[in-house]
Amino acid sequence: SGVNTYSGATEISSGGGTIVIGSAGSLGTGTYGAQITLGASTQLTYASSADQVFSGNITGAGALAKTTSSTSTLTLSGTASDYTGTTTVSSGVVVVTTSAALGGSNSSERTIVQSGGAVHLNGSGLVLNEPFTVQGTGVSSLGALVNLANSNTIGGTVRLANDTTIGSSDGTRKIDVASVAAIS
Repeated sequence: SGVNTYSGATEISSGGGTIVIGSAGSLGTGTYGAQITLGASTQLTYASSADQVFSGNITGAGALAKTTSSTSTLTLSGTASDYTGTTTVSSGVVVVTTSAALGGSNSSERTIVQSGGAVHLNGSGLVLNEPFTVQGTGVSSLGALVNLANSNTIGGTVRLANDTTIGSSDGTRKIDVASVAAIS
């Protein structure tokens, strides 16, 4: 529940392990730049009330979850993340600053945004080719999927699991839905 100050890589070995960063805990002092490797059938759960930046790459076959505190933000900015597990946002905000931040981009990878959670795109010319399943109005009713800066593209299928708000922080910014494979 406290701040972990080690600086080496983090690995969750295959076989069903889970690391939970909870309470007001964080890796590093809120910014963690080393690689995180998620083994098969593993999960890294960010359940902290503190903001966290993962600027290193996330690799492996495991899953990533943001599960608590609508006031905390998890920022993913790895430029070569290629993890293939599901990303689930059930509460709070995950900010994506690079096209590779959410891992691989084929149909087996996906991002699920549940009611109470949100994914915010904050980059320029981002292209996210993985499928999304979204529902709800996000945090502060801004949207479950929100474009914060510039023009960005969601190239995979966007599935609306229920009533859903998709937003943009101002009228000049957009999410390019014309290139989306499908909205269902």
